[in-house]
Amino acid sequence: MKFLWWLRITGSVIPTIWWQVLLLIIYTAGMMCIERFVDVLYKPFPTDLITIMGTVIGFLLAFRTDSAYKRYWECRGLWSTMTQEIRKLTRAIWSGVKENDSKDVVEKKSALNLCNAFIISTKHYLRGEYEYNYDDYAGLMEHLPKFFTPSSNLPLDEQELHSHFTAYDQSTPTNIPIEVSYYLVSYIKFLEEHQLADTWALATMQDS
Repeated sequence: MKFLWWLRITGSVIPTIWWQVLLLIIYTAGMMCIERFVDVLYKPFPTDLITIMGTVIGFLLAFRTDSAYKRYWECRGLWSTMTQEIRKLTRAIWSGVKENDSKDVVEKKSALNLCNAFIISTKHYLRGEYEYNYDDYAGLMEHLPKFFTPSSNLPLDEQELHSHFTAYDQSTPTNIPIEVSYYLVSYIKFLEEHQLADTWALATMQDS
């Protein structure tokens, strides 16, 4: 089921921890009801324990926040590096690939679309969104075949259960960023074999 962006829980921890949070809420509400309405079971709560628990929780939150920020910063750096490499690749394709006829121009623009598709598909893959029918794919990958054969996106037991399925039979496709990278590598190899790109452009594309 698809939700609005502010209701989306795909890729979130909420589906994993919701029942634990619900149990904690029920337990807390029960303890509050006992304290308020059951005089026999009422016992004063030592204030020193609140201070100790607050200190421990403060250390825990500080550690978790620092750990989360480090992960965020590392991912930000990796994403920035990937964006930079894609920009280098697109510049090399646009400036260094020769255009002998209209077919070369179409292939060139298709390769540039695949560069954009790689970034977008990586974003969706990290969010746990493995389908082809997202709006930001429009105009980028229509010319590519779509495969829904068992892939690393599915657990091994599910792959074995659905091993007889073919294209479009499954709701989960293969790894789209990997597929796009295969097509880009194939295009670079084609340029090298047919000498359709300058030497500097080929070197830049291979490094990227």
